[in-house]
Amino acid sequence: MYKNRNRRTPPPWETRPPPFNPYGANNNNINYKVLLKTKILPILLISSLLAVWFLTPIPDFVTSLILLTVPISSDVELGLESWTAINQAKKYQSSYDYWNIESIGYDLVNSVINNKERYRQFCKGPASKFQFLQDLFIKDDCMEQARQYNWSFTVIKSPELNAFALPGGIIRVTDTLLRTLNLSNGEIAALLSHEMSHVLYRHGQSQLLKKNLIETIVKALFYDDHDEYNESFGEAVGELLYKSASFLGQMRFSRQNEYEADDGAWELLAQSKLYNPKSVEYLLRKLHSLESGKGGAGTSSYFAGWDRTHPGTVDRIKVLDEKWHGLSWSQQ
Repeated sequence: MYKNRNRRTPPPWETRPPPFNPYGANNNNINYKVLLKTKILPILLISSLLAVWFLTPIPDFVTSLILLTVPISSDVELGLESWTAINQAKKYQSSYDYWNIESIGYDLVNSVINNKERYRQFCKGPASKFQFLQDLFIKDDCMEQARQYNWSFTVIKSPELNAFALPGGIIRVTDTLLRTLNLSNGEIAALLSHEMSHVLYRHGQSQLLKKNLIETIVKALFYDDHDEYNESFGEAVGELLYKSASFLGQMRFSRQNEYEADDGAWELLAQSKLYNPKSVEYLLRKLHSLESGKGGAGTSSYFAGWDRTHPGTVDRIKVLDEKWHGLSWSQQ
């Protein structure tokens, strides 16, 4: 009865069970629950948010909403600054206008943009994206563009086959494009009206804004350029875009931008009463022929400029062809 007399009684802290380890080998059921809560669910949530952001029109909607706050007057300044930056890098020189680019461009401006009734019809056309936002904010940016934009149509010397548009109304077409494609006056009008639509739909600003959308919003909310004038949110966004003007020459329009510009070109030509809107399709067919290598050997070396800024020609031709056949005989 005395054999266990000398046995030591352990203190309470030594008999306490070890701390619970949720990742222990003997806790499989609990382990899965913790893993689901701490790892899998956050990953699924983040993935869902990214999918919603990148696979839905939400970024376009937010961008359009923000652009409504940016004064139209800032577009002209942005375009001039961008053209200065591009010209310094590329050192473009003006070419003699054998193709009457300037004359055809101003025909479109005078017959549509300076004609209030026709231009208002264009503003309400099918390509006017998120028009309800302007109605909601009681804004008429489209008509304001007609009053403030300074349109300029120039042929420039360049080995690239390209045409591009900058905010505020700056349109440039390379002599290589015009010499290579041998365009009719109607096709030139289609080319210019396509670029004009990029300007009127503010695609350049949209792409520039979407490039750093969240960062631009945060900076604009806390914007301070250390002057006595207190900028509004829209004015702050405009100034931030101005500081990024040099990037406009490197921007690639989205496929959706191209569809919208094609629709805009169609509407401009139709409203002008001077050119057949079917010319937009004729223009794209010539470009597609060149893309396919049917326009002659050696074209690929200078086609890169157009391909970089104007994606997706084949699908766009199909959409325009369907649009034409959807018109009544009298409309055609």
